[in-house]
Amino acid sequence: MTLLDQLRILRVPGFVKALLALLALSLIVLNVYVIFRGLQDQRYDFWVAAGASLLAAIVPALAIIAALVITESGMAALKRRMQLMLATEIPSELRFTFEAPSPRLDTECRPSKLKYRPNRARVECGMYREELWANYKLTARAADGRAQLAQMRIELVMQRVNVNLLFTREIATRRLNLAPTASLEDLGAAFQAAFKHTIAGACGAGYVFNALPMVRMVDGREELAFVATRAIEAEFVWDPAARLEFIQDLVLMMRSFVNERPDIFDPAPREEQAAAA
Repeated sequence: MTLLDQLRILRVPGFVKALLALLALSLIVLNVYVIFRGLQDQRYDFWVAAGASLLAAIVPALAIIAALVITESGMAALKRRMQLMLATEIPSELRFTFEAPSPRLDTECRPSKLKYRPNRARVECGMYREELWANYKLTARAADGRAQLAQMRIELVMQRVNVNLLFTREIATRRLNLAPTASLEDLGAAFQAAFKHTIAGACGAGYVFNALPMVRMVDGREELAFVATRAIEAEFVWDPAARLEFIQDLVLMMRSFVNERPDIFDPAPREEQAAAA
């Protein structure tokens, strides 16, 4: 890793930033005082020169101390940056996953006058400290008022991202029109057929979809994860443009999944309502 790369991932804690700001303010006040004394004293040149010398001597030393002692780098800083992305940046954009009603047309469309969409999704995030994966639950209503639910998991690796679409086996087999005992091969093929347009577009953006779903046991129920993997560059973690591109593309892919087969993301399908009645 080059020196420039290490500088990109430096992270100064908030309390240190406040301390540095206080020190900088104190330095400015001290120099103003020294120069003011010089204006009031007959030894004008001496005091002004003293103030300039003090400023020149302390500022480089303060910068060196900040760089060598109180900044953080290395693997711990990278993991914190990735956890921040999972906990904050991704959920913030996932609010816009579901299709929005068409905004009002206007001859003067100014950013300062724009309104938020009325159906931003409620995003619930589940994570563990020091681990680089998170579960998300998205609930909202589509543009037509239909309730929708999507559950997913995102796993970050330094040069790879795994996106899991999550369904219980019962829900997956029912909505993909398969028998409850369908094999993983049948489930994978049915998933690919149900979302062929979305998968084709995602593959064009660099995703690769596993042929078979993964099986996990969650709360005593069998859960299926349909996994898509995308390679990322090493600069991804500390490059805001690269992170924003990935997150926006993720939102568009999820929106396409929901739009292609909205019935699969229905939180209360008609057959379950009938059974409850």
